[in-house]
Amino acid sequence: MNYIKHYDLLMSKAQLRKKPLGYCELHHIVPRHAGGSDEKSNLVYLTAREHFIAHYLRAKAFGGADWKAVTTFKMDSLQNQRYVNSRLYENARLESAKVHSKIMFDMYKNNPSRIEKIRQEQIAIQNISNNKKIKKERMEKLWQDEEWVINLKKSRQESMTDNRRNNCQ
Repeated sequence: MNYIKHYDLLMSKAQLRKKPLGYCELHHIVPRHAGGSDEKSNLVYLTAREHFIAHYLRAKAFGGADWKAVTTFKMDSLQNQRYVNSRLYENARLESAKVHSKIMFDMYKNNPSRIEKIRQEQIAIQNISNNKKIKKERMEKLWQDEEWVINLKKSRQESMTDNRRNNCQ
């Protein structure tokens, strides 16, 4: 079986469709351990069953660290091995999501101060993200300024110990 081909087909299908209705999970097309990023182009939404299958296909194709993701699907809280196929996993995740959703609903209903606190946290996260973008743009401009780069290198050399400076040359 060509596991890579089937994995690629699954990822292509997921990229072309809208986010699945109901419970779904975010999946890195190229895992971070394999050099993948958190960029939008490397992320897809999969159903719980598709997510299990995706990790299994990658593990069969590449082995190594990809098996770790598959084994986490097969562990319970006591770290005992269990037989879990994609349908059992999907059903377990759906039921877990329903329970979690009810807990969260009960926790936040009739609690406007908590809802407002979360709203403020979301605004703060957006501001942090925006500040990082501004800082990145500023740094990119600085690195294009030859005089700034020369001064930076000079100040780094001046701050090095003699021993370190000799090892760098």
